[in-house]
Amino acid sequence: MYAELERRAGDRIVTRMMARFRLLGASPWRVDVIDLSPTGCAVAPAFYARVEETVWIRFPGLESWEARIRWVASDKAGLEFTRPLHPAVLSHLLGKLQTNPTCDPVPRSPS
Repeated sequence: MYAELERRAGDRIVTRMMARFRLLGASPWRVDVIDLSPTGCAVAPAFYARVEETVWIRFPGLESWEARIRWVASDKAGLEFTRPLHPAVLSHLLGKLQTNPTCDPVPRSPS
């Protein structure tokens, strides 16, 4: 559905990961990471997200990662990281999926 809205720089891996997502000036909330690549990801829900807006996503066990919203469709958004994930970091994240697909619990929707 949303795949038609984006031009990808590389292949993405379908995930079942959760992360924290934050818009500028907002509290973070938990999102599902739908797919992931070194250069970006898709998340849901992405309440109030706007194309070209700078956001931060925090994957389990990592620092917050800056990204820019490239597309929004319904409650989903496609993010492009401002700096690509190193292959070792991507491998680490995908390895975590096998043991624990969630991050620290935070509210499902923004405050």
